[in-house]
Amino acid sequence: MDKTLTIDFRARDQRFMRAAGDVLKRYRIDRLEQADPGDPVRFRIRGGRREYTVTVDPRWASKPACTCPDAAQLGGLQNAGYCKHIIAVLIREKALQFQLLEILL
Repeated sequence: MDKTLTIDFRARDQRFMRAAGDVLKRYRIDRLEQADPGDPVRFRIRGGRREYTVTVDPRWASKPACTCPDAAQLGGLQNAGYCKHIIAVLIREKALQFQLLEILL
C-alpha cells in the first residue's frame, strides 16, 4: 500500500469547521503540566463521555498526535494526521499556530 501523504482539501476544510464549531465551542481543552519547557505539550480534550489527548512538540521535531480514532485512521492518511482535536488546539494556542502550516500548504 502506498503511504504517500495526500491532502483531501474537502476533508481538511470540514475538519477545520468541526474544530471551530464543535471542539472550540463545546469541548473542554486543558493544557497538562510540562516537566520541562522544551518537552512536548499535552492537552486533554473532553466532550461528553469522550476524552482524548493531543500532544504537540513546540520545537516541531515531531508531528502533532491525538489519541482519537480519526487521527489514527482517515486523518492519518489524508490530512497529515490532523484531526479536529489537533486543529482546535493549534488554533487556540497562539504559540503553536505555526504548525497549522503543515496542513494548509
